Amino acid sequence: YEGLSFALLEAMAAGIVPIVSDAKGNLDVVTDEYNAVVAPLSNLQALPNRVKALLNDKSKMKNLGENALETVRNKYFAPDRISDMMELTLRAQ
Repeated sequence: YEGLSFALLEAMAAGIVPIVSDAKGNLDVVTDEYNAVVAPLSNLQALPNRVKALLNDKSKMKNLGENALETVRNKYFAPDRISDMMELTLRAQ
């Protein structure tokens, strides 16, 4: 079990629209139709149609991707923490 998926955050940071289940860890990060496409675990059969609709709506895909990127920038990007980790890594070498 992985509570917060780094792969999800990495995809969002690249502006890729995440297509995820409604597992709790995912819902802590994304909002359906704002920065992701969320499929309920109870109805995964609906997922292919949602993906097709997204692929056919380039404007929506662009908006969701931009919102995904902004979510990561605003909530998960911490330049001071990255600098601290880099410094510790360099000191350990």
